[in-house]
Amino acid sequence: ALLKDSILVRHARHLAGDYDLLISTSGEHDLGGHGLQYVHFPRFEPFSPPDPTPLHHRALPVQLYRRGVFRVTGTVRARVGRNRTLANSAWVAQRYRALHDAAVEVLHPPAAGPFPDVPWEARADGVVCIGRFGRSKRLEVIIEIVERVRAAGSPLRLHVVGLADDPDYAAEIRRLANARRDWITLYEGLSRAELCALIAGQRYGIHGMVAEHFSMAVAELVAGGCISFVPDDGGQCEI
Repeated sequence: ALLKDSILVRHARHLAGDYDLLISTSGEHDLGGHGLQYVHFPRFEPFSPPDPTPLHHRALPVQLYRRGVFRVTGTVRARVGRNRTLANSAWVAQRYRALHDAAVEVLHPPAAGPFPDVPWEARADGVVCIGRFGRSKRLEVIIEIVERVRAAGSPLRLHVVGLADDPDYAAEIRRLANARRDWITLYEGLSRAELCALIAGQRYGIHGMVAEHFSMAVAELVAGGCISFVPDDGGQCEI
């Protein structure tokens, strides 16, 4: 992805003289030093390899790859910090600032709606979780949390909404949900209207990802009127 995007941006720099402004919404880039960029998460951060670590994800190969990409595409990292930079959260902005020693402004993205106006007393005692079915979302932890709350005497239902990002993990979550089908419902491929109606009809929201950059899911839950629970980490705390 770094090579592909850097080749695209090199092409954009060649065309820049014919335009007023270069804009990137896919993170920071060498836009020639006078562009506008919106950072979802700093792409030049030191690489954190998964565990177990495959050969191509070890520190030295990744470092060599990045250097090769910059050299081949004429990317000058020092020019990245000269762009006007917006970040989706103060948490991301702090990481960008530490990485590039450059100014950055925070612009939280808007949560899409509209959400039906359902009064609290008309909402169900349910918890909504929205996110990709991927391991970083820690859906198994969310299931355990709600299960423990239920064991303490609260008859909550859990509504898990998303799409399969990791097929093996998605199958694992389906098995967990199927074994608890009396209080867990999985939704895959909900329309926007159906999602907004589901959020507005429940009282609570929950999100499990640690080091979440911003979390549009949490923003939607809050905008839809749900009391939401998140890890004390990442940009989601700002919501």
